[in-house]
Amino acid sequence: MVITTSPARHSMIPVQSLHVLGTVSFADKEGISKELASTESYNSGVYVFASIQDESESNTPRFVARFFSPGISMEDPATGSAAGPLAAYLWANNVLTYAENGH
Repeated sequence: MVITTSPARHSMIPVQSLHVLGTVSFADKEGISKELASTESYNSGVYVFASIQDESESNTPRFVARFFSPGISMEDPATGSAAGPLAAYLWANNVLTYAENGH
């Protein structure tokens, strides 16, 4: 788990497959709140993500993510405040790289 340091802090949690991602459940709001508080980083939620195996020739990394927060209605399907930090996390871990030829 990694804690992002953007203004809206999120715990970034990679999982190994889309199947695992699909089974993630955060039904226990109180438990999530306590766990987030234990990190002492003022997190607003948990961003769980998995890599998509790309069958195309592009070799472009692709991901699917789910955001859970006890402060909202639990799951937010489009969380821009976590998507940007996810890209930074992937860059820092050499998952994303810069290609000079534009590909």
